[in-house]
Amino acid sequence: MPEYIFTFGKHKGSYMGDVPAEYIEWLIKEKQAELDMFRAELDRRARLQEDQMPMIEKLVSAGYKSLAQRFHPDKGGATADFQALQAAYEQLRAALRALK
Repeated sequence: MPEYIFTFGKHKGSYMGDVPAEYIEWLIKEKQAELDMFRAELDRRARLQEDQMPMIEKLVSAGYKSLAQRFHPDKGGATADFQALQAAYEQLRAALRALK
């Protein structure tokens, strides 16, 4: 992998290996703060969207999330079971959309 060259800031044009560790640590803290802000905004939007959902949609969503934790292949579940869960969830969502 080629070495990273800074494209911004006071070390613009410098190879990462030539940049002081303190500057890299500062960058990590700055970028982490930005990522935290973006995650918080996505969480806020998800909560707002969930608050505006009818109760039946909340129930379907909560059930899906609970079962997805159990059946997901990364959590020890079988791929076929997880795929069946996803298909059932999509069918329920389509039926709810049709009712609107």
